[in-house]
Amino acid sequence: MQNSLARGLFCVAFGLALARAQTATPVPEAPPAPEPTGSVSGHVYCADTNQPARLAVVTLQSSPRKIGAGPAKQVDPDAQSVPPTVRTGLDGSFFFPKVKPGTYFLIADYAGYVSPIAKLSPEEMRSKEPSDIQKVEKALVQIAVAANKDLAQNIELERGAAISGTIRYDDGTPANGMNTMVLRRGDDGKMSPVSLNLSGQMRVAMAPLTAGLETNDLGHYRISGLPPGKYVLKVTLPTTINSYGGLLGGHQIASFRIDDSVALSVYSGNFFREKDAKPVDIVAGTERDDVDITIPLLGLHAVSGSITALSDGQPIEQGVARLLFADDKMELLSFDLGSSEDGRFNFRFVPEGEYVLHVEGAETGSSSVLHTYPSLDLPLSVHSDLSNVNISLPDRPADKSSATAQNQ
Repeated sequence: MQNSLARGLFCVAFGLALARAQTATPVPEAPPAPEPTGSVSGHVYCADTNQPARLAVVTLQSSPRKIGAGPAKQVDPDAQSVPPTVRTGLDGSFFFPKVKPGTYFLIADYAGYVSPIAKLSPEEMRSKEPSDIQKVEKALVQIAVAANKDLAQNIELERGAAISGTIRYDDGTPANGMNTMVLRRGDDGKMSPVSLNLSGQMRVAMAPLTAGLETNDLGHYRISGLPPGKYVLKVTLPTTINSYGGLLGGHQIASFRIDDSVALSVYSGNFFREKDAKPVDIVAGTERDDVDITIPLLGLHAVSGSITALSDGQPIEQGVARLLFADDKMELLSFDLGSSEDGRFNFRFVPEGEYVLHVEGAETGSSSVLHTYPSLDLPLSVHSDLSNVNISLPDRPADKSSATAQNQ
């Protein structure tokens, strides 16, 4: 009897404790309400035909600057990893749903038509100078998105000018697979890359030597969508090397590398230097089909040699060898010493002239025992092949005169 009473009292006490525990459990908070958004819609039209720009690319780019004096807040560009991009329909329409309230630029790209990006340089796009900010805001379509509202905005694109021609070697054979791009000559005489669209702007920023269009198997090229102005055509020998594995079975893998030691460029007028190039006048909406370039093979030479440590003769494992023009120190070619196992460098396409071979960042060893070497400038006069340019660097900070070099 007593055991039954004890068990009953225990059950009552346990039940009361369990009830108190259940009562004390916090109720989960409701998730925060989603931030209200707006939307952007519109059409892209071709100004010369009044027809829709079908399958054009439209990008909604957040503005890092305040636009106008409207109530729309500024959108932090760092908060958006990738700007939203859509293609227009067959009627030229586009639609961006769920857009955060704020100020934006609408950028439309359509082959053959002038993109607003083509009027701006990468430096102007990133500049914080008031004059550059005004230039950007004047060139681009500006919008302010409000919550719970659809903003309608049409875009009209102007037909651009075009240049075309043929790239040949001096023996008459076509130069196919050449990277072609145009440089705009500013009022101050300086050259800047021209981006025909937003993706081209990114390519120029990431790989200026290879950003552009390639010549076909006949050496022909055509670049359209250009605003009027003075331009220089730049042709660069291909530098990207692709490798593919697994084509005949096994694990599929792909890799690529860039060989800057062959990145020779030729400019309008068949010159190897940008400052010697002949500009071409482009009128709005017209086409120049006579902008040809001949790559002069005669007079190109090879320059090769080795870079070693003076103390023990070991080859330099890391660093860069640059071939600079002697008069203005502008770079012609560069060679990554890390790609060579014996400290050797090789420049295969060097026009005749006076140069400086500049070595920098030279290192050997590991992080535990690292040997660093001073930079060195070695004058070179190239009028024939130079196959044994040997350089020895001292294993300590030193004056350049203490480094030794041999040019045979």
